[in-house]
Amino acid sequence: MKHLVIAVLAGLFIFHACKKEENISDNPPQPQVTDYFPLQVGNYWIYEQSTCDSGEINCEVKGVDTSFIEKDTSINGKQYFKYITNFPMQQTTFLRDSGDYIVDLYGEILFTHSDSAGIFNEQFVVPNGEDTLYRWYYRLTFTGNVNVPAGLFDCMDMRGHIFRLQDDYMIDHNTHHFYALRVGPVKKTAVYASNLSVIKQELTGYHIEPDGGVIP
Repeated sequence: MKHLVIAVLAGLFIFHACKKEENISDNPPQPQVTDYFPLQVGNYWIYEQSTCDSGEINCEVKGVDTSFIEKDTSINGKQYFKYITNFPMQQTTFLRDSGDYIVDLYGEILFTHSDSAGIFNEQFVVPNGEDTLYRWYYRLTFTGNVNVPAGLFDCMDMRGHIFRLQDDYMIDHNTHHFYALRVGPVKKTAVYASNLSVIKQELTGYHIEPDGGVIP
């Protein structure tokens, strides 16, 4: 009888252990916004930078650039990370995780991994009170595979939409900021609104600190 009780208890233990493992595997942790843009001191991304004609048909490599997280700091009681990049020009930005969004010091949204309905950072360029010369905004687009020198990455695109007076606002000219899970920014493009020539950066290498994500 004693052996029977032990066998039943052992069976129950195995059943509950299996059940627990099933529950864990059935409910994997959902990605956070910082899994797509890891904000951790020491993270860096190396890019090949090129200039292209409109449509990125003919491109010329201009050099290599590195973007990186230099340090973290507290501003108005919130933790920000100092992000240094040379795209599309040399600039320093302070970024933080705000729920489902990566925002800068002024509250502008650089990236979201879940809000595909929102329109972000919409601007109108109206010189001297005349007609709107340019209008643009950003919106999350679920993209898929993006091929860059560092490899093939499954990305989301924080896509820019640019409309020009000279096109009667009928043509949607796009810029792109592609982000990959546990990697960060993979490819970025910017457009000169006057002639639609393109500046682009494509990932060639990167390093993510262990506390900021899983190193592939």
